Amino acid sequence: MNEFIFVHLLDDQPVGSDLGLEIPMHTTLLHWFETERTPEEILNIARTVLRGIAPVETIVTYNDMFGPDKDIPVMRLKRSFEFLNLHLLLLESMIDANTTFDQRWVGVRNWNPYVTNKLYKKLSPGDRLEINSVSLIQKRRPDKHRIVLDNVILNS
Repeated sequence: MNEFIFVHLLDDQPVGSDLGLEIPMHTTLLHWFETERTPEEILNIARTVLRGIAPVETIVTYNDMFGPDKDIPVMRLKRSFEFLNLHLLLLESMIDANTTFDQRWVGVRNWNPYVTNKLYKKLSPGDRLEINSVSLIQKRRPDKHRIVLDNVILNS
C-alpha cells in the first residue's frame, strides 16, 4: 500500500528531495491517504484535475496551538471558496481513484487549513499566502521518510 499527501510547500523543494521524517513548512491540501495505485497514476490524476486551476490566495487569520499537549504553534488560514474548492477537487479525484482517507481531516466540514510555525520561519496574522503549486509527497517504507514526487504548478 502506498501512502501519499498533497501539500503546498512554502519553500521550494526539488523533485526527488528526501525530506526526512518531517515535511518543511507547508499547508496540507489533502491529508495522508493510502492506495494500491502507483505514484505515476496518482500524479496523472492530479495533473488532470488541476489543469487550468488558477493559483489561490489566502491570508493568515490567527495563531493557534495543536497537538495533545497544545504545544505545536500553527497559523490558521482563511478558507475561501477557491481554497476549499482546491481541496475538494483533490479529494473527489482521489475518492474516485479508490483511495483510503482518515475522514476526520477531509471534506467541507473537516478540512481546516493551517501552516505550522517552524523555528526558521514564521507567519503572522494578516500575512498573505499564494497557493501556486501542489506537491505530491510519498511516505516511503520502511523508514517513513517523506519524498517529493512532483510539484504541479497551478494554471499550467
